[in-house]
Amino acid sequence: MGELNLDELGRLAKAATPGPWEWWTSNSFLRLSGSDGRDGGVLYACNIRNEYATVVVSEADRRFIAEARTALPALIARIRELEQENAALRTIAERYRFLR
Repeated sequence: MGELNLDELGRLAKAATPGPWEWWTSNSFLRLSGSDGRDGGVLYACNIRNEYATVVVSEADRRFIAEARTALPALIARIRELEQENAALRTIAERYRFLR
């Protein structure tokens, strides 16, 4: 597992639109809204010149989404690793319980 930069992940999370985020699908199009109540406040699709489709999303949210894709599996793996270590340490501590 690669090294996680928790400080950078924290900065990205703090800069992103506050959550929770929720997908809305009414009016036949998808948009992602944040807890601030703005419909499509995180991400929404639109057509621009010459009928090209695009999505509107802030730079901070783009960075957060991109980094989360890689960070989430790494964080899950790290949590599992720490849970195993914790279980092993609890077993050792239980053996020496009589020393209390």
